Amino acid sequence: SGGPGGQSVNTTDSAVRITHLPTGVVVSQQDEKSQHKNKAKALKILRARVYEAERQKKDKERSENRKNQIGSGDRSEGMKADDEPSLFEDDTIKKVAERNNISKGQTLIAWAKQRGTAVIPKSTNEGRIKENLESDNIELSKEDLEDIANIGKNYRFIDGEFFVTKGNSYSNIYDE
Repeated sequence: SGGPGGQSVNTTDSAVRITHLPTGVVVSQQDEKSQHKNKAKALKILRARVYEAERQKKDKERSENRKNQIGSGDRSEGMKADDEPSLFEDDTIKKVAERNNISKGQTLIAWAKQRGTAVIPKSTNEGRIKENLESDNIELSKEDLEDIANIGKNYRFIDGEFFVTKGNSYSNIYDE
C-alpha cells in the first residue's frame, strides 16, 4: 500500500496553554480534539486556580491581621473612636506598674477589680493568660488607685445609658 498512513494521518494540533500574566498561573489543556473545547476547559481551570490563589492570599492577610490584634492590648482601629485613649501608653499606668513590679495589663486588671468592675481580659497567648490570672492576687495601694483615678481621661467605652430600661435612670458611681 502506498502513500501516507499509520497513526498520524488524521491528527489535529488542539492543545492549549494559557498564562494569566498578573499571577503567572499557567494552564495546559489537551483532553479534547477541538481546540475551542480545550480553550474553554483551560479558561475554566485557570479561573478556578486564580480565584483559589486570591482567596488564599486574602485568608493569609486576614489571619495576619488577627494575629496582630490578639494580645495587642488594644482594639482594632475599625472599632476605635478618634478620641479613644490607650491606657497601656499612659505614663501613670507605666509608673504604677513599675512601682509594683507588675505589667501594665496586670495594673489595669487589678485597678478595675478593686473598683468592683467585672474584668474580661482579651488574650489567647498562654503567658498573658497566666499573667492575667495572677492579677487576682495583686492589691494596689490607695495611692496607686488614686493616681489611676486621677488620669482624667473621662472616656467611657460603653455609656451606661445603653443598659437602662424604661422607667429607670443611670448614674455613674465612679464620677461622683
